[in-house]
Amino acid sequence: MLLLAAASCAAAQDPPVRILALVGGEHHAYDANIKSVLDALREGGMKAEANIIRIDAPPPGKPIAEKTTIASKPDILKDPDLINKYDLILQYTQDSYIEALTSDHVDGILHFVRSGGGWMGW
Repeated sequence: MLLLAAASCAAAQDPPVRILALVGGEHHAYDANIKSVLDALREGGMKAEANIIRIDAPPPGKPIAEKTTIASKPDILKDPDLINKYDLILQYTQDSYIEALTSDHVDGILHFVRSGGGWMGW
């Protein structure tokens, strides 16, 4: 019984998982959906802090993503210190709307993962 109480107390003291949630695209309510995913993680017992940003840009001839109110800030991915700010990148995007990401953006994600950061996308 004492061991169970100690384990429970230790879990309560764990720091929250720092999540950078990347969203973007045209066809879904990305900001509402990612908030639902984060809420589900928290309800499942994960302590999490999240920063949600858009990384999309419409391809030529396509409309600006109208279903989101979150600012587009893809240059956050170029930050070499990202690994010290986040534990996990959670990406929920539409491929055709992230084609504007540069090799510097992609290199930033790769650097984050190669440095020990987590990545999950769909």
